Amino acid sequence: MLRVNLDIFDQGSNIGAAGPDWLTSPFTAWGLLVLAGLLGTLLAMLAYDRIRARKSVRVRRMKKSSDRDVEAMVELYERLFAEECRVDSAEVVSWLDEDRALRKTKTHTCLHFFFVGKVNDKVVCMLKAIYSTEWKFLFIAYYGIDTTENLARRRCAPDMLKALGRLVTKELRGCRAIVFEVQAPDQRLSEKQNAERKARIRLFRETARRLGINIFKVDVDYLQPQMVVAANGKYSEESMALMYAPLNATPIAQGNLSRAAIMEILRFVYLEIYRPIFRHDAAKDFAYQSYLNSLLNLYEADLPDSCALT
Repeated sequence: MLRVNLDIFDQGSNIGAAGPDWLTSPFTAWGLLVLAGLLGTLLAMLAYDRIRARKSVRVRRMKKSSDRDVEAMVELYERLFAEECRVDSAEVVSWLDEDRALRKTKTHTCLHFFFVGKVNDKVVCMLKAIYSTEWKFLFIAYYGIDTTENLARRRCAPDMLKALGRLVTKELRGCRAIVFEVQAPDQRLSEKQNAERKARIRLFRETARRLGINIFKVDVDYLQPQMVVAANGKYSEESMALMYAPLNATPIAQGNLSRAAIMEILRFVYLEIYRPIFRHDAAKDFAYQSYLNSLLNLYEADLPDSCALT
C-alpha cells in the first residue's frame, strides 16, 4: 500500500506573511515530484489492468465446423448440459456446415447461430440460437456459462446477450420475438436452488432491458418435451418457464397474450425446434411428432382465452 508522510505540512509556526518556506525547499520539490510520479504510475497500472481485462474478454460467432473454437465449445456443452437434456454433440456440430450450405442455396427455413465467449482465449460461455424464417421467432436453445471463471458471468454473459441483441437488430430485422425456456423456481427444491434459478432469470431480464428488450414470463404451465423416444410409449416432461421477448413493437394487450398467440409460440417451439431432433430416423421422427402433437392437443383443450405476461 502506498503511504504518504504528511508531517511536512505540520509547519504552521514557520508560515509567515511571506508564505510557507517549505514550498521553496529543493528537497520538498523533489519529494513532490517523486510523489506525483508514484501516483501517475499507480493510475497507469490501474488503467492498464482495466484495458487488459477488457481485451481478454471476447465474444465471437462461429460459422463452420472447422472453426478453432468448436472443440472447446463442445467440451463446455457436454459439461454443462445433462445428456438427456441435449442433442448429440456430433449433430450440433453438423448444423454448422448444414446451415452454411443451405444459406448458399437460399432454401433454408431455419438458421442456426453459434456464439462463444472467451476469457484469455479460453471458451467459458456458449450460446446456440435458432431462427425460423417462416415463424420469424428466434429461439435460444442452449446458453451455458462456466461459473468457475470470474469474468465469465460478470463480463462474458452480458457481452453474449449484447451480441444476440446486435443479431436481431441488424441481421434478423424481421424477427418478431425471442423465445426461450428456463428452469423455474419449484417449491420442492431448496431455497438455494430456487435462488439460483431466480437469479438466472433476473440476469437475463436486466441485461436485455439495457438493450431495450423486455422479457416476460408467459403465465402458462409450460412443459419441456422429453428428448428421447420412449420404447414403451411413455414420456415425462419437465415443468419450465416459457419466456417471451416481443420485438419490432409487437402489440401486447394489457399485459396479456392471447390464446392464439400462445398456441403459435408453442407450435413453433414443439414442431420447429424439437421435432427435427430425429429427422434422420423416420420411425423415431413419426413417433416423436405424434408425442409432440399430443402435448399441443392438451394446450388446445386447457388454455384460457388469454394468459398474463409477468
